[in-house]
Amino acid sequence: MERQELLEALGKGLREVDAVVVEGARDEEALRSLFPWVNVVRLNTGRDMVSLAEELSSLYARILVLTDFDRKGRILGRRLSHLLRSMGVAVDDALRREFASLGLVHVEELPAVIERITTQ
Repeated sequence: MERQELLEALGKGLREVDAVVVEGARDEEALRSLFPWVNVVRLNTGRDMVSLAEELSSLYARILVLTDFDRKGRILGRRLSHLLRSMGVAVDDALRREFASLGLVHVEELPAVIERITTQ
């Protein structure tokens, strides 16, 4: 798949969510470097997860929880997704699986992973 095709496919999915939650600043930078128009919210800001979920649920109807795909990230992602769903937010698991299918482990590696995939 060509780089532009892959970016367009991921971008189409990202346009269908109101916000994308990532773990930290490097994850946000990586996502914005490819999709500058995406509304990104950082999970690791020192706030507790319940109050963050409450705020997100008051602002957004559909969210992508794009935490890392390592053990810690999966646990954080499941917990936040569960909280958001309990507050009536639609969490896009299908789009998360699309990102996982790229072989991504850490979101901050997204630009490099896309480059590797599209130059093979």
